[in-house]
Amino acid sequence: MTKTGKAHDGFKVRHTSASEASLVAFLDSVLRKTMALTESDWKNYLEEIQKRGGVAFIIEVQGKAVGYAVTPPVPGLPNYNSLTGGILPEYQRKGFATALLKETLRELQAKTGEARRVVARIELNDTAIKSFLIKSGFSLQHCDIHMELDNLDRIPAVEVPPGFRLKTFKRDSDEAAFIEYHRLAFQDQPRFQPYSLEDVTAAQGPDFQDDDVILLENEDGSPAGFIWTTMHGDIVQIEPLGVSAQWRGKGLGKLLLNMGLRHGRARGATGAELWTGEDNQISINLYKKFGFTIAGGFAIYYIDIGS
Repeated sequence: MTKTGKAHDGFKVRHTSASEASLVAFLDSVLRKTMALTESDWKNYLEEIQKRGGVAFIIEVQGKAVGYAVTPPVPGLPNYNSLTGGILPEYQRKGFATALLKETLRELQAKTGEARRVVARIELNDTAIKSFLIKSGFSLQHCDIHMELDNLDRIPAVEVPPGFRLKTFKRDSDEAAFIEYHRLAFQDQPRFQPYSLEDVTAAQGPDFQDDDVILLENEDGSPAGFIWTTMHGDIVQIEPLGVSAQWRGKGLGKLLLNMGLRHGRARGATGAELWTGEDNQISINLYKKFGFTIAGGFAIYYIDIGS
């Protein structure tokens, strides 16, 4: 079901929902070409956006869908929403992107009634979108590096070191425990994003298995580190991976990454991908030791609304 939005001079911005997942998936595939979500992914994604208070729009020109915009909440950051979308190439530079963005931000503010920060992630070399965002009032927040590993055949077996043990994550009972693991690993980081129970539940997609999350604890039961893996076709995505501050420098990050990659391989993955801050040289060096290479990067831009 869709809702009628605003129409101006031959184009209309309107709400969309999971019932139009195939349409949004098509637009996404044309715009992104790589890393585009499947129709099934989009159905689940749009359902989650609606459930969690985000907005989703389609823009039509003379009845044809030519672009989309979605603003899901950012896990772990209250009052943050991410912005994803775009306009088909033949309809760009005609004012449609500006109209879509304005209506999306207006609706998001009206729906929440609160000050929000909206963040958009773009490829570092995408000067056209960078220029559009800056002209639309966005500012640069930080940059992330995208890294890929194209062969998982040479990931060796490893042993958990003495004094530590693995803990099995159990859906519907260990969400609160994961939040504590995550807090201890990242609370001293400048862009720390604490998870909520809703965030952890939302991260458990339709193909989620309990052993996609590997928890490592000290022998006294205190959290030492963790890794969360997600399957995207034949690629295992590593996000997030963390080690509690008191246990850093002992090779636990290397251990967890090794186990996460081996788990992905066991689930059918032939490659892996992850993201890290461009200023996180310690993590970048670790990933390179496993054979990861830099495949690109993303700049994060933001705009504050309702403030």
